[in-house]
Amino acid sequence: MSKETEILEEITNSEYKYGFHTDIETDVAPAGLNEDTVRFISAKKKEPQWMLDWRLEAFKIWKEMKTPNWQNVTEVYCEYCPNLKELPNWKNVIKVECCGCSNLKELPNWQNITGVECSDCPNLKELPTGWKFLKYLYINFLFSLSFSSLICLVFGSLNKQLIYLKRCLIKCVDIFVSKQVSISFAVC
Repeated sequence: MSKETEILEEITNSEYKYGFHTDIETDVAPAGLNEDTVRFISAKKKEPQWMLDWRLEAFKIWKEMKTPNWQNVTEVYCEYCPNLKELPNWKNVIKVECCGCSNLKELPNWQNITGVECSDCPNLKELPTGWKFLKYLYINFLFSLSFSSLICLVFGSLNKQLIYLKRCLIKCVDIFVSKQVSISFAVC
């Protein structure tokens, strides 16, 4: 073990000795929301039984609710939503940004989409090919994106003004586009 490693381990494994210390009472509940969590929170707050019953009934109703299908959504922003697997196919979406959505597998074929930014979505393998009005496409850190999906998207609609690919493990080939389009490959 090197001297630097020994010093690092000594510092990280020792008690903090510079005088600042705050004891903070903390309570830890399991991840997720279920009846046990509702009971736990109610008990910590010392709520009466009628309040707990009311919360449990509300939780039961909430679990049975379906995700709303908003029709007037025009912009979608998803940041670090690890449980998100798909997005609804809202008809008015024109811009979407997805960042850190580790289980997102596909994007809908939004008809009026003009801008797409995807970053750090490792399970996103395909992009829809029917985006006719797409003006810009920003792809960053998508290891599993298929190149055929990208080529179909590029040649399927030549309205794009900017296509930016960064840190994508795809095999880059020469792309010839007849219309004025800026295509940038960085660390592919």
